[in-house]
Amino acid sequence: MTALHQVRQLLLLAALTLLCVPTDSGPDLDVRATNSDLDFRATGLPYTISITPHAATSSGLAGSEPAAATESSGHTGSDAQVPHWYHSHDTIAPADGDSARLRFTAEVQQDIWRHQNPPTCEGQRYMETPHHGFGLGSILNRASGMLGFAMNKGVIMLYHEKLGAPNFLGSYCAGVLNPACIFMPPSNCTAYARNPRNNVTVEKNYLDHSYPMPVVPDKWVQRWAETDMSSSGMVNLQYWWRAQAAGYFTRLNARTSQELITRRMRSAASGAAPLPLPPNTISVHVRHGDKRSEMKLASWNAHLARADRLAHKQGFSERFIYLSTDDPKVVHAAHMPLRDPLYSVFSLPCPELMDGLGVLPCRTNITSANPGLDVAEHGAHAGEIALFAVESLLLALEATHFVGQRGSSWARLIDELRMVVVGSSKSCCLPYGNVSCDLPVSLRPLPERETCQDGSPVDTHHPDQCQCPEDAEEFSR
Repeated sequence: MTALHQVRQLLLLAALTLLCVPTDSGPDLDVRATNSDLDFRATGLPYTISITPHAATSSGLAGSEPAAATESSGHTGSDAQVPHWYHSHDTIAPADGDSARLRFTAEVQQDIWRHQNPPTCEGQRYMETPHHGFGLGSILNRASGMLGFAMNKGVIMLYHEKLGAPNFLGSYCAGVLNPACIFMPPSNCTAYARNPRNNVTVEKNYLDHSYPMPVVPDKWVQRWAETDMSSSGMVNLQYWWRAQAAGYFTRLNARTSQELITRRMRSAASGAAPLPLPPNTISVHVRHGDKRSEMKLASWNAHLARADRLAHKQGFSERFIYLSTDDPKVVHAAHMPLRDPLYSVFSLPCPELMDGLGVLPCRTNITSANPGLDVAEHGAHAGEIALFAVESLLLALEATHFVGQRGSSWARLIDELRMVVVGSSKSCCLPYGNVSCDLPVSLRPLPERETCQDGSPVDTHHPDQCQCPEDAEEFSR
């Protein structure tokens, strides 16, 4: 590296530092990097920095509409090959058509954005989520109810500064101990509200507004009631709202976007996962580990059998699986010779640590451990494990068919985002391949009958079992 190049990097870093200082009255600015990682590693590639306001400044001179997302916004060359959800956008990209996303998606995403990103941060009321240390999928699902509650109250929702902190320990997140380490903050006024010079009171909230059922904004409860949703492909209103909130919460911040675009190009070049994935690829998520305390876990063979049934029903001549899992034994079993020679299985290996001192412990053999919390290393690599999980999540969304146990928050997150974020009729709203009827009772419609079709009693007490045998296919929607 030349001395001139080093000076250039230092000047850019200094400029970036100055630009990231919170403003006293206006919304945050989004500092976006293109064609390089934000930490300016020596890649030899050219790079530029563009600065885009997320909303109007307090003077009201700028427009307050979210920036439209496009397939290659802010990226050129090979970056444009990755799907739009790898890029950092205010709102989700346009869809292929009306059947490519859940009903009302474009409208509700605009509604959330306007509520959370006002033209001015002054004079607003703020409320933060409760503080808890669940896994990343769980905290995103739980935040959906808090968002609905805040919208009903007319206040802006903020993340608790340590929301899900065990997921974000380590050098990657560098002290950002909530989902904003990886995703955009929930409001453009986050820095303003947290700046002590602005004397803002952020209301504490100690109630969980997501379980057993998330709070849905009154406006959308009414719209749902007034609309024929029989063709929505959804189980109920609450699942729909969680999917919409998840689509908003999982907009990548600029740093994560650049990192995951780089990784996606790398996984394609290595052969771990071709770009794009082959047509009719089935995404299979196998959740094991500490989830055993909450639901009956299904084996890899059970997941594969469900994928087999789906592929047979769809008439696939070739069969491709993209596998994501927290269990290394599943990865090993999946890559052993299969009984069906038509199958090809893709999965991401655990990457090298960013400090170059070994391999990231992204999976665990311990049946009572969640690798995301990195208990073995006292959280030293938790942020990197969360980043790897999101890398695998985005890749799963490139598939067109989906299999898993939706009793897992992460499997449910994949299901939600494929119907809200992707915007393709090839993946949205097709039946989900449930390995077992594990959808939580709170998200199931109660059968309007006292007995099943075979005469057996309706079971409403076991979240990992079907309420009736014939419900298995119904819950696949």
